[in-house]
Amino acid sequence: MGFADSPRYLHLETVEGRREIKLSKEVCAFLYRHVYAAGKTLTRGARLKVSGICKKEHCLKAYGLELLDDLDDSVDSPPQVLVIREVTVGICHGKKCSLGGGSSLQDLLTAAVSADPDLVGQVRVRAVGCQKGCKQAPLVMVGEDRFSRATINDIPAIMASIRQSLGVPAAAHA
Repeated sequence: MGFADSPRYLHLETVEGRREIKLSKEVCAFLYRHVYAAGKTLTRGARLKVSGICKKEHCLKAYGLELLDDLDDSVDSPPQVLVIREVTVGICHGKKCSLGGGSSLQDLLTAAVSADPDLVGQVRVRAVGCQKGCKQAPLVMVGEDRFSRATINDIPAIMASIRQSLGVPAAAHA
């Protein structure tokens, strides 16, 4: 149905009735980069597939958005499907992982993700509690992939795992 008072909220008509959905920062960034910056707009009546979580009883937050109809760009074009995916990279911050360089790895991975335009807005690098892998410290997790005794030398492999999780082609090396 359109945006609410803020561009962070979207009004939708669903089979359950009208819903107001808060958009995550990543969804907002994706919409800006791939829709509005390209001169396109979401129109009333456009079909969307929204995925997210129910934060409270009636409060929904969208972490994924799929556009099932054409975007309004005043040009006849085939339907587009834009999918927002998100990957969380967890760096254990238990005692041994922290002493083993977990914080430094988090900073380096955050910088590497921020420097890659294909990954910005789709990857969260965050500290997680102890993962009970103290003998493998520091431990980095990308989805189901676990990197034990991770060092700066593992960053290319971790970045490759992130790209694979998102379905983004491998980065071209200059």
